[in-house]
Amino acid sequence: MSYINDLQNQDPKLQDELADEHFVLNLVDQLHRSMLLQGIRKADLAKRLGWSRPAVTHFFDASGNIGVRRLRQVARALNCELVCQIGVPKKNLEAPWQLVVTGQPDWREARWVC
Repeated sequence: MSYINDLQNQDPKLQDELADEHFVLNLVDQLHRSMLLQGIRKADLAKRLGWSRPAVTHFFDASGNIGVRRLRQVARALNCELVCQIGVPKKNLEAPWQLVVTGQPDWREARWVC
């Protein structure tokens, strides 16, 4: 474990790659939480997206190479919106993204900050 930590501390490129991976994983996790909170099954989400169920499973299980367009597509299917706030990050705030649940009159707006 210390070898990985040492490598991270010495390699800025690896640090950037890990930060990117962490950023995407946080967004995917927030979308998954929204799906669960709304009681939407993967099969239902697949139907909304016009994807196969395995494609939805792959979206939630895969990491790293998920583009903004695909993230927004899934967010819209979940009646959510990806909101980006650019600014100086606060302490312990690595990714200033929020997930806002919209489009449901009986839902209160939900915001998660990574």
